[in-house]
Amino acid sequence: LSNATESENAVNVTEMNYVLLTDGENVTIPLLESDDLWRNPLFKDSQNTVILVTGWTSNINGSNKAID
Repeated sequence: LSNATESENAVNVTEMNYVLLTDGENVTIPLLESDDLWRNPLFKDSQNTVILVTGWTSNINGSNKAID
């Protein structure tokens, strides 16, 4: 990719998670266990779904351009 952003941080997909946001709670599901998200009783496949991917080139200690 000619315009890709190179991360200063090593990417470890085993540390990445989906976060299912509901009115009552937030459920964290490892990215590599996607089937657990689809099978979760709080996940409603009849509703619109938004997937926000962030943090790929940042870490918890730095700025997050997606939400700044």
